[in-house]
Amino acid sequence: MYIYLNGQFVDEKCATISVFDRGFLYGDGVFETMRAYQGRIAWVEQHLERLFQSAEMIDLCIQQSKQDFTAILRELIDRNTLGDAIVRMTITRGVGPHGLDPGPGSHHTTVITTRSYQPFPSTCYLEGVSLVIVTIKRNPIESVPPSIKSLNFLNNILAKVEATRKCAFDAIMLNQHNHLTETTTSNLFLVRQGRLYTPAATCGILEGITRDAVLRIAQENGISCCQQSLTVDTLYSADECFMTNTSMELMPVTQVDSHVIGQGNPGQMTIHLHNAFRQHVDQHLTETKLYERDT
Repeated sequence: MYIYLNGQFVDEKCATISVFDRGFLYGDGVFETMRAYQGRIAWVEQHLERLFQSAEMIDLCIQQSKQDFTAILRELIDRNTLGDAIVRMTITRGVGPHGLDPGPGSHHTTVITTRSYQPFPSTCYLEGVSLVIVTIKRNPIESVPPSIKSLNFLNNILAKVEATRKCAFDAIMLNQHNHLTETTTSNLFLVRQGRLYTPAATCGILEGITRDAVLRIAQENGISCCQQSLTVDTLYSADECFMTNTSMELMPVTQVDSHVIGQGNPGQMTIHLHNAFRQHVDQHLTETKLYERDT
């Protein structure tokens, strides 16, 4: 399998970075995870925009342009002859002076990897999954802004370890006000009395690309959407619950802690929105294909 490393396409077995790279030493960098359908990355523009925003927020200057990366991503998928795939872009601050101060002018490290998409078990979508609310709190916005998709994922890792220990699919983290934020890798949605609810950005979440797409689709279908602070009791008493991210799309949640959500099976709005999301992806990729062919 080829990877892209600092301007070159190289065999993954030959790819190396310095042991003094700040991404390795401190988690000093940013990343994006994307999904390719039939060799085409969905919402690549939005993913790249978020990557550049994350880099800007940590004062990391990326030399390549978004157009450069779009071409690189396309070539990497073609070289690896991948259809449905997961693509990860990792950009670190590179090698710099010893200590925390990165100093001026360090040259960043860019790594792009791909792998074949491995779907989640069908039972996850047919029956739903269980989550637990963990003791690990989400990092406060004032500490590390969640809008930075940082390599330093220890907050999420500790939450995931606790969830795994409790035999749950994933963890739900609360903020310092004990309001819902997100799971370790996905955004959270609730359905109550026909309305769609999701924690607001101010609660301490990363605003996911799939989350944004679901909100647009819901509004286009006349579903009322509320982005606000949500309590644990609101979650326990929800009619439906699901989570979203790039790889899973929409995953139904049927149990949180010891509480069964709704009727204990994937709800009608969850199913409807997932079907609409799939159609949205198909339409987006068709428009992208036509645009590429015209140019």
